[in-house]
Amino acid sequence: MFRRYLVIGVVLLLTFGCSGIKPTSSKANSKFYETFYVGDDGLQYFIKPLKFTASKSEQIFMDFTFRYKRGVNSMATINFTQFSQVNLQQIDSIELKSLSKSVLAKQVSHMFTEKEKDGVSSRFTFQIPLRDLKALFSDANWSVAILGETFEQNYTPEDKSQKIMKGLKSQIFDLIQE
Repeated sequence: MFRRYLVIGVVLLLTFGCSGIKPTSSKANSKFYETFYVGDDGLQYFIKPLKFTASKSEQIFMDFTFRYKRGVNSMATINFTQFSQVNLQQIDSIELKSLSKSVLAKQVSHMFTEKEKDGVSSRFTFQIPLRDLKALFSDANWSVAILGETFEQNYTPEDKSQKIMKGLKSQIFDLIQE
């Protein structure tokens, strides 16, 4: 009888004890970003994907990761997934523009491409200085231009993304000091 309870206890412990392993994070009262304490490097921020559209079949989702302790001398990594009818695997550059700032990134790396039900998704990554990202978030009216040798595709944030960007400005970027 004791052996039976012991086995049940061990099974329950293994089942529920290992199910929630995740790095310590704080949602900071937001479903749009997460923060992670990274010791001497301060906090790492992950801003969940924001949606930008060019047309019904052309969309990108951008997420942002950066670390901040004091000053804005670090780099921010921006990953984005493009959903399109075109199998895009090379981008010459990407330009992010707001009313107050324009940032051109020329080193855009292709990560992978996958076939989707209605087209193709391609994942890319690039970096910009954190001070430029902070300046971009001072305004939620962005445009994103993906530039190739023979094409240019322009995207704007959806209304929901613009509202989220305004909230991120006050919750994160207004607190970041130069």
